[in-house]
Amino acid sequence: MIEKLDGVMLSSVLTELTVEERCDITLELGQFSKQLHRLPEQNIEGLRLDWPDFIRLQTDKCHEKRKRQGLPEPLLEELNAYLAQHTDKLLPYLNQSNAHLIHTDLHLGNLLVKKHEGRYRFTGIIDFGDALACPDPVFEFTSPALLLALGEPSIFHAYLDGYGYQGKRDTGLQQHMMMLSLLRHTGDMNYMLQHVPGCSEENSWQALEAKFFPL
Repeated sequence: MIEKLDGVMLSSVLTELTVEERCDITLELGQFSKQLHRLPEQNIEGLRLDWPDFIRLQTDKCHEKRKRQGLPEPLLEELNAYLAQHTDKLLPYLNQSNAHLIHTDLHLGNLLVKKHEGRYRFTGIIDFGDALACPDPVFEFTSPALLLALGEPSIFHAYLDGYGYQGKRDTGLQQHMMMLSLLRHTGDMNYMLQHVPGCSEENSWQALEAKFFPL
């Protein structure tokens, strides 16, 4: 199936790209994400989560899950306190009844690009295996910030620009994304600590906010 799709995986050409070219691709990804989130709700009903229940269950088991994954002890020690401190960031969407289709895994291996007039352009997304439907669109922002921006603010801003994000781009947004990243149903935070530049030695979630989600 992948062979029939237009383009190559972004991961296979990333080293060829300038920051400007990565911004162009990420801008187009943001535009695509907005279209995805506008799909009629009747088309995604089977993927809909009970969002309050999901957040509650993920919060309850977050510490044990991250402990099993071998999260560094300093981060593990302050995990529950961080979750409790920033629960309010999730409240605006917690009891909304609408839902958006969220891919949840917009990493380099799931994004396709194709060269056009000497520059690579975004052409599509593969692997909807972890997709879900929920009321909080910010859930989608976390993987581009972590796995595409890689510490470069201009790349993440390009995604938000493409999406047409109208909210504040501040520590509140960073904390919102950190909460969703910690509570997500897939993924290993240790991978992010090693993969995102400058994060492997950090020992507080507050310090990681700006590095994981560069603004």
